[in-house]
Amino acid sequence: MLGALMAATFDGMAFLKAVRDPNGRICDFRWLLINEEGARLMGRRSADLIGRRLTATLPDLVPGGLPDRLTAVAESGAGARFAGPSCGTGAGVDQFEYSAVSIDGGVALSFRPVRSSGGVSAADARHAERAKATFLSLMSHEIRTPLNGVVCALDLLAEGVAPEDRDAFMETARNSGRDLARVIDEILDFAKLESEPVELLDCPFRLSDLVATEVDAVIRTAEAKGLTITCRTDAALSRTVRGDRQKLARILRNLLSNAIKFTESGGLAVTLESAAGSVDPIAGDTAGDRGGDLVSFVLSVTDSGIGIDPGYRASLFEAFSQADWSMNRRYGGCGLGLAVASRLASAMGGRLTVLSEPGTGSSFRLHLTMRAADGPGTSPTSMSGTVRPLPAGRQAAAPGPASGGHRPRVLLADASEASRMVTGLMLMRAGFLVHTATTGRSAVDAASRTPFQAVLLDMAMPDMAGPSMASSIGAPGGVNAGTPIIGMTAHADAAEAARWRAAGLGGLLVKPFQKRDLLEMLEVCIGGSALAAE
Repeated sequence: MLGALMAATFDGMAFLKAVRDPNGRICDFRWLLINEEGARLMGRRSADLIGRRLTATLPDLVPGGLPDRLTAVAESGAGARFAGPSCGTGAGVDQFEYSAVSIDGGVALSFRPVRSSGGVSAADARHAERAKATFLSLMSHEIRTPLNGVVCALDLLAEGVAPEDRDAFMETARNSGRDLARVIDEILDFAKLESEPVELLDCPFRLSDLVATEVDAVIRTAEAKGLTITCRTDAALSRTVRGDRQKLARILRNLLSNAIKFTESGGLAVTLESAAGSVDPIAGDTAGDRGGDLVSFVLSVTDSGIGIDPGYRASLFEAFSQADWSMNRRYGGCGLGLAVASRLASAMGGRLTVLSEPGTGSSFRLHLTMRAADGPGTSPTSMSGTVRPLPAGRQAAAPGPASGGHRPRVLLADASEASRMVTGLMLMRAGFLVHTATTGRSAVDAASRTPFQAVLLDMAMPDMAGPSMASSIGAPGGVNAGTPIIGMTAHADAAEAARWRAAGLGGLLVKPFQKRDLLEMLEVCIGGSALAAE
């Protein structure tokens, strides 16, 4: 059944907004979004469709009645499934299967080539259609709701608000933006995990620091619901390991977000313990008995929330999965967080398990083995207690300089004025001197004259390709030969990442990123201790 749902969801998919005449009647539709497969099936590029009218971009679909069908769906609010003509190019077929569901101000449309009658049973097809219609409505809600929060809060700020209300509106815009980024990240991450091999980074980091950073990031969200968070780290695991810090952090982030979402009272407990001391080791797992340079641990997130029905646990780590769709209306989310966490755990050689009882809470446990990057842990005691937010004015450790010390110089190249402003401000507040460039050539010119401690490059500059910029800036014999170069992109895939690494990139940040992501990447590429000592 999951296969049928995935096929229905990840064929051609688009969102179209209704265009109305002066009398208020729908006269056309405008493309708002279309996925790559949808553009391929239509024989167009997505850039040639988005923002333009349906009848102008694909006139071949008009005689077949597609606009009339979509109008009926938008006006009635009822979903519909029907066969209709393809656009005549690109797909190599004459007929598409269309499914449309009404959304606010338009329709969500999915389509695929007509398949042979011997494929899917009628019952499975109907179930997939219902699931697809529900999913499309869910995606519309999950994307539009935080977007509305951002737009409305910024509109109110632009109109002018009382000083005592300004911080509340800014916090609303910030939180809504993060919610929107989370939904998009989950959808894109899952699509990448399904379509291409997972590439793992190899860098040193402290397990206890990672756990503390991720827990601290959700403190305010938990406290806003009246929840407490306790955190305990096994003394033997207060050490440095090698592996993909970002993916491990993403797993923990998803587990924490899930626990807070489904917990109304009580709290959460985060535990990092040696695999040998775990109370529920995986059957057949002997990682905890291995010696040498391997570190085996269990990272658990336990909550006092609603718990999970036994009949649902088998599908818990499947995509677009919640115990029932009504839960989304109450708790939100698109049902991808645990699926992404489970697939990342598998890619890292680990496993995600769950213990739960309805009404008493759940415990999600990541079992993982990583390579040690130091000697055996020597911390005398484990860390435990209730985690609290950092005091006002205090920030987590970053690779910037100590107060009064030398300020490291960073080159920031980004064609987007908004991105330059916010990224530059994050860097300056962390203690860096920032030199900005608006084009690839101006970035290369600046790097040819001035030594930098790090270079941040947007990989989609209008005048130069990302690999060319990186190769030119880091060319042997230049003043920035050996300088860490960090790429910034909104559309990285495995092939692109491999090309950029070959061109000399030391790291890659995928937009949108937060300040902690930026500083963590700089710490990995530059090294925080040396800078702080300058």
